[in-house]
Amino acid sequence: MTYQPRSSWLVIEATSDEHTVIFDGTRPRPYASLARRKTGATLSTVELNDLVSEIIDAGDAAPVVRQLGDVGVVASPIMGPPSDHAVYGVCLWIGDDASALPEQPRTIGTMLWDPETLETLHCPITDGVILGYDPPQERRVSTEVFKRFQHYPNEHLLGPWAAGIMEGTTPRDDTFDDELDIIRTDESLRHVYLTMRVVDVDGRNVIRGIIHDISDLYPPRGHRGFDRQTARASFKMVADVDGDHGYGHVNFATGIILEWFVAPPGPLAVWETQNVKWDNEDCYLQYLQKAKDGEQVEFSTVVSFDAGERFPVRVTIHPSNSGEDGNGVIIVSPATPPPGDDGAILAF
Repeated sequence: MTYQPRSSWLVIEATSDEHTVIFDGTRPRPYASLARRKTGATLSTVELNDLVSEIIDAGDAAPVVRQLGDVGVVASPIMGPPSDHAVYGVCLWIGDDASALPEQPRTIGTMLWDPETLETLHCPITDGVILGYDPPQERRVSTEVFKRFQHYPNEHLLGPWAAGIMEGTTPRDDTFDDELDIIRTDESLRHVYLTMRVVDVDGRNVIRGIIHDISDLYPPRGHRGFDRQTARASFKMVADVDGDHGYGHVNFATGIILEWFVAPPGPLAVWETQNVKWDNEDCYLQYLQKAKDGEQVEFSTVVSFDAGERFPVRVTIHPSNSGEDGNGVIIVSPATPPPGDDGAILAF
């Protein structure tokens, strides 16, 4: 006979037409049917689904407290980033008495990633509580997000999935889930469970995601495989000797620079908090393809950022892991363009 706790948690993901379980009791359950849940098994699935629908339709951040016979339920909406105006899911505490809700709720945040702007939107819990930014802000670029990733063995799977969304080949309603360690701004480690789904917002495919801090049940796992902390320390040592370059981690599937181990120097420092605009993106992607094939490449180009000012830059890409799902080290430094340069990429 399976022991059933007197109270437990159930997290429902609701970014699609079907409400699915993503956390059940004490463990992640990736997109499981409500009917297959372990927590609150004595409740009617129809009744539970109706309660979730009621909260989603209300679009309100206030929790709902219900006593359903001999079962108490406290249902808290999981709100998306402020500018998205949507409820991404519902966190339910289910126990004997609805008035006996534990003092410590689950720590659950949300995010939205737009493949057109390459910006990520965060709710205040994600940015301020889970990642530790103070003050929290809603919009972040990829380098600000991935610099908080500490140990993520399956990162090579995320890049191709995101690239498919950018290219329009990943279908709407497709999902991705994984666990990873993050390092907060105060250097403390947390272990989170991330679930994401491709959804339609105003006729465009974007990613809506739920980030659940499960460190109380599954402590951070430490370092196996690619060790970001060692990489950060190593490149900072290099920068202490040669401070004229920025060193970053580039994903080959998307071409996105995920993190700057050392921020680019001088006027290129804005690259750490703003998305880059390549004057000739097609040529950049051609050189990126060579790096995917295992070749080290060097080229010069012109880039710009939010303010529109153009900067000549020299770029080197060292492939760390070749292939479509690979990654590499990107090195950038200010450069002097040749006379008459129009921004096209030139191989050295």
